[in-house]
Amino acid sequence: MATATSGASTIAFRAMNTEWWITILRCADPSLLAVAEATAWAAEAAFSRFRADSLLSRLNRDRQLPSRSLADVVGRALVLQEATVGAFDARVGPAVAAAGYDRSFERMAERPLEPQILLAPPVATLSVQADGEEVALTGIGGLDLGGIAKGWAIDRIAEAVEAAGYRDYVIDGGGDIYAGGRGADGEAWPVGVGDGLVAHLSNAAVATSSTEKRRWVTATGEAHHIIDPATGLPSAAAVTNAVVVATDATTADALATAVVADPARGLQAVVALGGGALIEHDGMWSMMRGMERWIR
Repeated sequence: MATATSGASTIAFRAMNTEWWITILRCADPSLLAVAEATAWAAEAAFSRFRADSLLSRLNRDRQLPSRSLADVVGRALVLQEATVGAFDARVGPAVAAAGYDRSFERMAERPLEPQILLAPPVATLSVQADGEEVALTGIGGLDLGGIAKGWAIDRIAEAVEAAGYRDYVIDGGGDIYAGGRGADGEAWPVGVGDGLVAHLSNAAVATSSTEKRRWVTATGEAHHIIDPATGLPSAAAVTNAVVVATDATTADALATAVVADPARGLQAVVALGGGALIEHDGMWSMMRGMERWIR
């Protein structure tokens, strides 16, 4: 649903299994909001592992696929895999499914309990190449682009808004947020994060990763969707929530996942890439070095 006021044009919709909200200040072209929504829907159609006809499913099945958009997302995933020294790794697809997340989350209650723990192939058994025009997989395994594809879609929407000449806007894709320019009051956009804190964003993104929300019951207990690539199992790290600010939504989403999956390597990558982080561990929130630039 799109609305327009004298100060902003706003749209809210559901895509990629989450709620979206986008507002553009002083927008004289409401059709831009339709372009934004179409971008999110196109990303879902391309990168969902729950759709047999998606580009991602075709790649995992056929092992090679020509697609610039898929190559762009996978290429970014490979860069962030290297930057996090493997704490973020899109090759955990089989491990996510083995943990029980083998269908869209709203259908998880339909899943029967497995009598034993399913094991996935180690991520090292899969080699991934993305050359800008196509993606190829060699070996055993598959990709899960999950959150990084949502961050990528947010960044593509931001590019479209900027290309149309607008600088002050917010794109919220289910808690992954990019804030361009400034709000109507001329100040950086305030975004609630962590335990009652507010991050003030201008031309920056924030993303949150958690082991507490997407959880389900298995025959051996509860599981969640954040996989530690080193073990192939849901992360057992003490960090249960991570909030990361970065230059773009793709990076913020991947880093937030990395911090929960492997806090030491993930936080090192946040610092190296000039971001900031809040983490919750043992029920207590802590602000990591660098985050003070956005929290006040």
